Amino acid sequence: MRYVVGLVAVAFLAASALARVKEGNFNLDPKDDLVYFSKFCFTNADSNSSNYNTGKIIVNYTVTYVSNASKKVYWALFYDDGDPDWEAVYHNTTGMSCRDTLDSSSLDWSLSYDGKNHQQRITPHDVVRPHFWYVSMMNCEGVTIEGKYKIEFINVDGSQFSFDEHGMLQMTATFFTFYLLLLGISGLADYFYIRKKQFHAILQALGICIIVISFSMMFSMSHWASYKSNGIGCPACLDIGDLLDMAVEVMFTFILIVLAKGWVITTQALTGKKLMAALFGSIAAAYLALYIWSAVAVDDAENTYMYATPPGIILLILRLLTMAYFIVMLYFTLAEEVNKPKRFFYIVFGSAYSVWFLALPFVAVVALAAPYWWRYKVVQGLHYTFTYVAISGMVTLLWPHYAHKFFEVIPADLMMTATQNKLLSDTSGLL
Repeated sequence: MRYVVGLVAVAFLAASALARVKEGNFNLDPKDDLVYFSKFCFTNADSNSSNYNTGKIIVNYTVTYVSNASKKVYWALFYDDGDPDWEAVYHNTTGMSCRDTLDSSSLDWSLSYDGKNHQQRITPHDVVRPHFWYVSMMNCEGVTIEGKYKIEFINVDGSQFSFDEHGMLQMTATFFTFYLLLLGISGLADYFYIRKKQFHAILQALGICIIVISFSMMFSMSHWASYKSNGIGCPACLDIGDLLDMAVEVMFTFILIVLAKGWVITTQALTGKKLMAALFGSIAAAYLALYIWSAVAVDDAENTYMYATPPGIILLILRLLTMAYFIVMLYFTLAEEVNKPKRFFYIVFGSAYSVWFLALPFVAVVALAAPYWWRYKVVQGLHYTFTYVAISGMVTLLWPHYAHKFFEVIPADLMMTATQNKLLSDTSGLL
């Protein structure tokens, strides 16, 4: 039970960084020179228009306690490539004093201490490129101050989508629709296999993958649909969608490995179970570590990409090791197989899905190369596309019109040994 509670807490921490309407309490002590609150990427306006729209930052706050009312605390706004840039300001690598850093901000204003609610509206605008703006508080005179705040961001188009999130609702809705269609098509194939008593464990696992990824897209879409209206959305839904997506990655990789071993096609015995258990246990642990690291250890104020973190690097290494294992197993299976339709299946299957194993490293490289204001939606778009193509490709490869030529009719058993498989095959041959 404590592990479940821990995951819920992690999900809550991850959720708090996602909202574009952010509110809560602040409590600065004298040692807090700079405290980060939130960020937002504003779309650049059309430079050819003389009456272009601007974005809005709306800051509401109420100070409930201040240790010395004669000293000032400031709200300060910075943008990503200012002088100095945000990274240097946040990590205090400029060598500048707190006061000089405050003076270098794009905009600042002092807090009022009268206990009333105060509101400040800022209109960032840019015609060059999208920029992230960072809202922070600076306490250069070393006071203790408490209060509550609410920060709302509105983009140039009037929405609360940051530029790096624009199009995510449409993207998730599109892929959710695609997966529903794929689920229907896969269901028709499964119906045929059930009637022919050939509904193997591979087909069952593939069906589960499609169902789970459909739920993943549904939860993600629900978050973005809610986010569109209130700027907060359902962050827990997005977390659930990410976890289900990771589960599908592990399950689909398992399907690829057992097929490469020739299970239910060349043999009914699945060998190397201990090695596979260790491999997939490591992959699942790496995904879980990546999720927890992203939620707890990655600072929202920074532009760190998850595959540049230690768990992300480990996951990439495991992906490449799994690809090598896949290729080796496929080579041995192909060497043993003499049936031409089955050999053709292995060649097509191996060629296509060897490339799929490289999709994750490719996405990681693209993420590091892409401008960070484009990174999130580009990476998500590539990931969704590769996953959908891989799963729909497997449905095509295992379509009844083709698969009846290479699927064994003998029921497969995960626990069957090689000796039991030979005995069963010999007995089947006599019949």
